[in-house]
Amino acid sequence: MRYFLLIACALTLLSCKKETDLEKIHQVYYKVVETSEDVPLYTVSYLDDYGATIKVEDLERDTWTSEILTQFRAGEMVTLTVESSAPEGEFRLMIYNNFELVKEEKMVLPSGKVTVSARLPD
Repeated sequence: MRYFLLIACALTLLSCKKETDLEKIHQVYYKVVETSEDVPLYTVSYLDDYGATIKVEDLERDTWTSEILTQFRAGEMVTLTVESSAPEGEFRLMIYNNFELVKEEKMVLPSGKVTVSARLPD
């Protein structure tokens, strides 16, 4: 019986030492805000929580927000790209992790594309 208790205690301590997968999950969402007078057409591409690139084309709104992606793991890269052929305009690209802004970048006179990336913390 004594050996059984020692083994049970050892197994309990070993299982407590590692973080569970639930503690390592990050909730990520992306946001784009267009701040100029005339809203130009733009395309958004972002990395989802399964590693696929999602592309949303022909957006023409002041603010676009992705759904909340709940399966990112610690240390993974997250990426958001905005592409526009308009000669004028100004965009703010934002990445949120667990509802906190972790990366923001401005895109001014957007003929072309801008990508913003962040690595999720451990």
